[in-house]
Amino acid sequence: MRRRTFLQSALAVPTLSRLWAAAEPGQLRIQAVEILQVEGQLTIEEPQPSQHQVQPLHVYPEHRPQPIRGATSLVRRTRRLRSLYLRLRTNQGLDGL
Repeated sequence: MRRRTFLQSALAVPTLSRLWAAAEPGQLRIQAVEILQVEGQLTIEEPQPSQHQVQPLHVYPEHRPQPIRGATSLVRRTRRLRSLYLRLRTNQGLDGL
């Protein structure tokens, strides 16, 4: 997850809560629940061998992988990605994703 996009989306929460507060109590209702599936391919070029992603356990020297040196060639990889999103639609036109 990218922190910046998460923080930007988190800024929308106060706006939605103000809109919900403006609606009369009991008037805001969920009318539809949809599940959206987004699929695609991601092609990346990365140095081979690639560096390990940092894990919390790597704080301890006995669990830390050795640094990799000598990455001289690029490897092209294509990966299939799939994400599921939940969309809520309300009777007052508010959508939540």
